[in-house]
Amino acid sequence: MTLTDAELSLTKTLPQKLHDGEREGIVLCYRQRHSFLCNDKRAIRYCHEHGIKVVDLPLLLNLLWTRQIISKKQVEILIQKMVTQENLHLTDEQRGIIFAPRKR
Repeated sequence: MTLTDAELSLTKTLPQKLHDGEREGIVLCYRQRHSFLCNDKRAIRYCHEHGIKVVDLPLLLNLLWTRQIISKKQVEILIQKMVTQENLHLTDEQRGIIFAPRKR
C-alpha cells in the first residue's frame, strides 16, 4: 500500500523514536479508521494516547484461539517458535492475557 503525499507528511509529525514502518502504519490506521497491529511498547502507548485502536500480540494470540481460528495448542507452539526464533519475551501478565478465556 502506498501512502499519499499528505500521509507521508503526517508520518514526519510522529515521534522519531518510532520506526518508519510503525509511523506509516499508525498514519494509515488513523486516516482509514482501522486498528493498528503492533507489538512495540512505544507505538502502542502513542496509539492509546491518540485514540487509535491497537491490537497487540497478546490480544492477537488470544483472539486466534478464542475465536477458534487455531487451537490453543497451536498458539502455544507459535509462542515457542517466537521465543526461539525471534527472542520473544512474554511476561506472566501477557501470558495471562493470551490464555484468558473468551469474554462473553
